[in-house]
Amino acid sequence: MIVEGKRLVILHIPAAQSGPTEFNKERYIRIGSSKELLRKYQQKEAVLWVKLQNIEKTIITTEAPKQKLTFSKLLVYYMAKGLELKETTFADNLNFYVPNTKKYNLLAFLMADENDVTIRVSIFSGKQKTDNLYSIKDFGHQCILYSIDQILYYFEAINIIQVDERNRIVERRDIPLFDNKSLREAVLNAFIHNDWLQLNAPMFSVYSDRIDILSYGGLPYGQTIEGFYEGKSQPRIRELAEIFLQLRISECSGRGVSKIIENYGKDAFEIKEDYIKVSLKFNWINILSYHIEQSNESDKSSFKIRKSTSIMEQIVIEMLNNPNIKTKELMIILHLGKTSVQKYIRILTEQGRIKHVGSTKAGFWQVL
Repeated sequence: MIVEGKRLVILHIPAAQSGPTEFNKERYIRIGSSKELLRKYQQKEAVLWVKLQNIEKTIITTEAPKQKLTFSKLLVYYMAKGLELKETTFADNLNFYVPNTKKYNLLAFLMADENDVTIRVSIFSGKQKTDNLYSIKDFGHQCILYSIDQILYYFEAINIIQVDERNRIVERRDIPLFDNKSLREAVLNAFIHNDWLQLNAPMFSVYSDRIDILSYGGLPYGQTIEGFYEGKSQPRIRELAEIFLQLRISECSGRGVSKIIENYGKDAFEIKEDYIKVSLKFNWINILSYHIEQSNESDKSSFKIRKSTSIMEQIVIEMLNNPNIKTKELMIILHLGKTSVQKYIRILTEQGRIKHVGSTKAGFWQVL
């Protein structure tokens, strides 16, 4: 090929298949801006061989840290969906063993009645992690299918339905704080596409203006950013995705990403090499907010309303986390006196948002 009067030679080198590509019987690697002999970096060479020979570690090929596992909750979960698992064969059928062995793998560990996986929802008072932490709720250490259900119920409980009377003519409108379907898809995708190899669970963080859902691992192998946004489903672990598909928890059709983009746009996603984060912004239409700021002296009455509303929302959250919470504990958490705490509890009770069940000493709070 002649370009601008000069001869240009183009070498087309196909991607390596079974081993690193050689030139003149030598293999090379890029270290920073330098080209180096691969044989000088034996550890990097070993990693390349492992990847190219398709023996890279996955949750299927990695042995579980504990082998005395039970699966009664999983069997019940399948039964509740109208599906039956045979106790003698389900572990083989669901790929719970490391290939060519009878040792449980990490997939089995995730589905076991008990495991060491911590799954938390953290609620912060402001817009960043340096702000005060309201609460941490742990949904882990059990079959992740139950953890998912509990997290979804928890988010449904904090999805405040706001009354929109702006420009009201005849009927008022009820506006949720966030789109529940988008939230559900984001939670499911976080579990299905998470890199579970180090047993790091997705992170769920609630701020005053949004919910952040972070899953570990970037785009799975073979997935492109364009394909991701177009909704082309590419599960990281096929065997895990198949369980979700069997239980009709997820369709694995890629519609989840499309649903989130429809409601929140592409900016809701932050895609990095080692994680994917989804941010679902809150649709505050009134004065409700966890974060309280006084804008000016002439707005004192509005400030008081915002402050009272925020305190009551925090009381609801604390009761969700600990139904047995006492007035004294709320006084410490809220930095308020007994009379003030009792006043807010009375208002929430009259509004029908909370209810005390049982006796004063042995009873508990129920969030309605």
